[in-house]
Amino acid sequence: MLTTRIRREGEHVLLQFQDGAKSFVVQLEGHVAVELAAQLRQQGLLADEWAQAERVAQDSAILLRAGSNFGLSNDPRILAEARKAAAWDSALRRYMPGGVQSEECFGTPTIQQTNPTRQ
Repeated sequence: MLTTRIRREGEHVLLQFQDGAKSFVVQLEGHVAVELAAQLRQQGLLADEWAQAERVAQDSAILLRAGSNFGLSNDPRILAEARKAAAWDSALRRYMPGGVQSEECFGTPTIQQTNPTRQ
């Protein structure tokens, strides 16, 4: 069974993987470990979104039917499924009559932060 240990030694982060008698250690500088953690988190969130794609599409369909023009995903396949569910899902049509209120569905809203300009 694979076990993983993470610890800090000074300015380095050590990742130790052990499988029985085999052991493998990775030593990372602090800033590299922080960047790796951010990328792992981002990819983990995308993997979780894909694992929950049906639920995300259904929730996005509810938003579309209610008139919101943004979805809960940036994946075009999930957005296409959301559009289809908003238009044709019989349960949504029964509980939210009046048709699809939104004309277009964009991805998730984002905030882009830039450095202020000096005047």
